Amino acid sequence: MRVGFVSIEDAASEESWSGTPLNMLRALRSATGVDVELISPLRLTCKWIYLPLKLWYKVIGRNFEWRRQPLSLRCFAGQVERAARQQKLDVIVSTSSIPVARLREGTPVIFWTDANFHAMDGYYTMNLCSQTQRAGRRQEEMALRRADFACYASQWAADGAKQIADAARVKVLPFGPNLRIHHVRNDVEQWIRERRTARPKGCNLLFVGRNWTRKGGDIAVETARRMNEAGILTTLSIVGGAPPCPLPPFVEVIGFINKRDPADYERLLELYRTSDIFILPSRAEPFGIVAAEAAAFGLPALVSATGGLAETVCDGVSGFRLPLDADPTQWASKAQMILDDYDAFAFNAYNEFAIRLNWNTSIHAMVELMQHAAQHPGTHTR
Repeated sequence: MRVGFVSIEDAASEESWSGTPLNMLRALRSATGVDVELISPLRLTCKWIYLPLKLWYKVIGRNFEWRRQPLSLRCFAGQVERAARQQKLDVIVSTSSIPVARLREGTPVIFWTDANFHAMDGYYTMNLCSQTQRAGRRQEEMALRRADFACYASQWAADGAKQIADAARVKVLPFGPNLRIHHVRNDVEQWIRERRTARPKGCNLLFVGRNWTRKGGDIAVETARRMNEAGILTTLSIVGGAPPCPLPPFVEVIGFINKRDPADYERLLELYRTSDIFILPSRAEPFGIVAAEAAAFGLPALVSATGGLAETVCDGVSGFRLPLDADPTQWASKAQMILDDYDAFAFNAYNEFAIRLNWNTSIHAMVELMQHAAQHPGTHTR
């Protein structure tokens, strides 16, 4: 089966969407019976046409998204259609709904992403201008009509799409870690034992996120403070963007980690191996791949019950989901509950990774969808 893998930005780069297209591509290329042709990156020359509009909206404090505009959609579709003809593709898989929205009938299409525009508009902090809001809704609806299957990383995103598309063609395929996972269960079991041996009455919280405010970094800091006040010797390691304010001594700021740098990459893996609890109190989050990464290392997680992020944790089993209005004392209390039964939570976290929060499981389901689409082209309801 000849598959065209579409990504607007370079799918072979770790920097594109935090490496998500790259890890999709790796998993797809490892699937049996699949010959992958890369259609990436797409030419972006048409974006300069929209530069005056983008600057104007920036002046008045709004964001303009050029990729969802009609000319951009035609430009993207033209590149994908040419590749499909030249390479005689059986099916097209895109990491976004944008490049396939204007595709003409022909090669079956599947897109796989973390959210749909309708659900994100007003939920995520995008501050979009009305022109982009209208264009985005049209684009998303066109893509949902064109696609044989629309795949999302979470049920939250899928439910949003089902409001405007045939539910039978909307599927949930969770994302896996954006890391190369070479360890096995025995390794995770050893790490869990080592953590509790090193800190039998303490805890190291791990926070990974570049947008400090949206990711709830201040809540993570206050959670660690409350735990220390309760007599639990707690430290907080922060990976990502630098916080905008001075921090207490129990907080260690690691800063940005470049996965392409071997030393940085090994430092990140070491943090996942040796931390006790992963914490991500995001105010808005379509999915949260870092939570899947934490699960891969047997890290129980505390996350906000928002968007697709909530679905990365089995509540009360691999960690806890807390409502957006939960205060740091409640977060600290849930952390204590994890520590009181740590081995069970940690093993359950790894099980969540092994069963569903991994690329191989989702790619297996994706291959079945691709086979169905290739064998029954044009049979879906538009």
